[in-house]
Amino acid sequence: MHGVPDHAEPPQTRPPGSAEAAAAPRASRRPVKAVLFDFHGTLAQVEEPRRWVLEAAAACGVSLDPVRATSLADRLLTAG
Repeated sequence: MHGVPDHAEPPQTRPPGSAEAAAAPRASRRPVKAVLFDFHGTLAQVEEPRRWVLEAAAACGVSLDPVRATSLADRLLTAG
Protein backbone atom coordinates (compact mmCIF):
# COMPACT_ATOMS: atom_id res chain seq x y z
CA MET A 1 0.00 0.00 0.00
CA HIS A 2 1.17 3.49 -0.74
CA GLY A 3 1.83 5.72 2.27
CA VAL A 4 1.52 3.04 4.94
CA PRO A 5 4.79 1.36 5.89
CA ASP A 6 4.82 -2.38 6.43
CA HIS A 7 7.32 -1.97 9.25
CA ALA A 8 7.87 0.22 12.32
CA GLU A 9 9.25 3.66 11.61
CA PRO A 10 12.73 4.38 12.97
CA PRO A 11 12.96 6.78 15.92
CA GLN A 12 13.58 10.43 15.13
CA THR A 13 17.26 11.32 15.11
CA ARG A 14 16.80 15.09 14.88
CA PRO A 15 17.42 17.14 18.02
CA PRO A 16 14.08 17.83 19.79
CA GLY A 17 14.36 21.63 19.49
CA SER A 18 15.44 21.77 15.86
CA ALA A 19 13.31 23.32 13.10
CA GLU A 20 13.29 19.98 11.25
CA ALA A 21 11.91 18.16 14.30
CA ALA A 22 9.17 20.77 14.72
CA ALA A 23 8.13 20.48 11.06
CA ALA A 24 8.31 16.67 10.91
CA PRO A 25 5.14 14.66 11.55
CA ARG A 26 5.09 12.99 14.95
CA ALA A 27 3.01 10.00 13.93
CA SER A 28 4.37 6.73 15.19
CA ARG A 29 3.06 3.57 13.57
CA ARG A 30 3.31 -0.02 14.62
CA PRO A 31 3.03 -2.80 12.09
CA VAL A 32 -0.43 -4.28 11.67
CA LYS A 33 -0.23 -7.94 12.64
CA ALA A 34 -3.88 -8.85 12.31
CA VAL A 35 -7.31 -7.49 11.43
CA LEU A 36 -10.50 -8.97 12.82
CA PHE A 37 -13.77 -8.54 10.93
CA ASP A 38 -17.08 -9.49 12.52
CA PHE A 39 -20.53 -9.35 11.01
CA HIS A 40 -23.51 -9.16 13.37
CA GLY A 41 -22.47 -11.68 15.97
CA THR A 42 -20.54 -14.13 13.80
CA LEU A 43 -17.56 -14.09 16.16
CA ALA A 44 -18.72 -12.00 19.09
CA GLN A 45 -22.27 -11.70 20.36
CA VAL A 46 -22.96 -8.12 21.34
CA GLU A 47 -26.61 -8.27 22.31
CA GLU A 48 -28.35 -10.60 24.71
CA PRO A 49 -30.19 -13.04 22.36
CA ARG A 50 -33.41 -13.34 24.37
CA ARG A 51 -33.71 -9.56 24.46
CA TRP A 52 -33.50 -9.15 20.69
CA VAL A 53 -36.02 -11.98 20.18
CA LEU A 54 -38.43 -10.23 22.57
CA GLU A 55 -37.88 -6.88 20.83
CA ALA A 56 -38.34 -8.40 17.37
CA ALA A 57 -41.56 -10.09 18.47
CA ALA A 58 -42.82 -6.84 20.02
CA ALA A 59 -42.05 -4.98 16.79
CA CYS A 60 -44.34 -7.47 15.05
CA GLY A 61 -47.06 -7.02 17.67
CA VAL A 62 -46.43 -10.40 19.33
CA SER A 63 -45.96 -10.86 23.05
CA LEU A 64 -43.69 -13.75 24.07
CA ASP A 65 -43.17 -15.19 27.51
CA PRO A 66 -39.50 -15.31 28.62
CA VAL A 67 -39.27 -19.11 28.39
CA ARG A 68 -40.49 -19.14 24.78
CA ALA A 69 -38.19 -16.23 23.90
CA THR A 70 -35.22 -18.11 25.39
CA SER A 71 -36.12 -21.22 23.38
CA LEU A 72 -36.38 -19.25 20.14
CA ALA A 73 -33.11 -17.39 20.85
CA ASP A 74 -31.33 -20.72 21.47
CA ARG A 75 -32.68 -22.13 18.21
CA LEU A 76 -31.59 -19.03 16.27
CA LEU A 77 -28.09 -19.18 17.78
CA THR A 78 -27.83 -22.88 16.94
CA ALA A 79 -28.94 -22.24 13.37
CA GLY A 80 -26.33 -19.51 13.04
